Amino acid sequence: MDISCKNTPREWLSLTVIAVGFAILAVAFVAPAIPKYAAVDVAISVALNKLVGLSLLTDKALVQIQDSNLIGSLIVALIWSCWFRFAGKPERIRICVGMLATCGAGILSRLLQLFLKFHLRPVFDTSLNLTLVTGVRPEGLHAWSSFPSDTLTLLGALTCVIVLCNLRLGLVAFVLSAILGFARVATGTHWTSDVVFGFLLGMSIVWFASNIPLPKFVYAIDLESPWFAFCAFLLSFQSASFYYSIQMAVKLIVPSITPQ
Repeated sequence: MDISCKNTPREWLSLTVIAVGFAILAVAFVAPAIPKYAAVDVAISVALNKLVGLSLLTDKALVQIQDSNLIGSLIVALIWSCWFRFAGKPERIRICVGMLATCGAGILSRLLQLFLKFHLRPVFDTSLNLTLVTGVRPEGLHAWSSFPSDTLTLLGALTCVIVLCNLRLGLVAFVLSAILGFARVATGTHWTSDVVFGFLLGMSIVWFASNIPLPKFVYAIDLESPWFAFCAFLLSFQSASFYYSIQMAVKLIVPSITPQ
């Protein structure tokens, strides 16, 4: 059964161009960044960090954006917009698969942070002389590898869910994700390679998951049942808040899995 959504051939061509562009960016940024910090990573971090300290308002804006549940909520709202745009069950099943794949993307990005070579966050690299955001103390992240960005991995996954249903709404989600990624690089929380690879990783996982043939029983799921509504709300809320409450719960059990 075909569960593809209704993008036109022209939109799919645009999507392919965007995907190839991301792949090129990933190779350009990530390949040299894994063994050591790439010169382009350093240059971008230093350049964007000049925004920090310009004014108290600028600093507050960067802090609010980099940890913004609002951006997550807007992107999840776009997914619900896609849900109601397509009344057919196959299209809605695709959205469900994408949302579950988003969970997997978040878990994978966290595992990569644990098992890949440690990546010191820019804000802790004293050779860069970055300016700290007013009122923010980043010590809690000093022992936590920055590569890849798990937040951008989640945003990339959520964006792909939207793109597979509606390219225009997907571009809106991309812009929102880019704004958050920009703030994280400017404040020194992440390198550009962390952000680009994380976003691409999330998109790739959802893309592949959406093309896996599904067993027949999946199409028998009652999408109007109270239990489905319960799960849908819970998953939407956690996605919009970047699974923060779950991370805090896991931290109590396994401290090494979440930043201290």
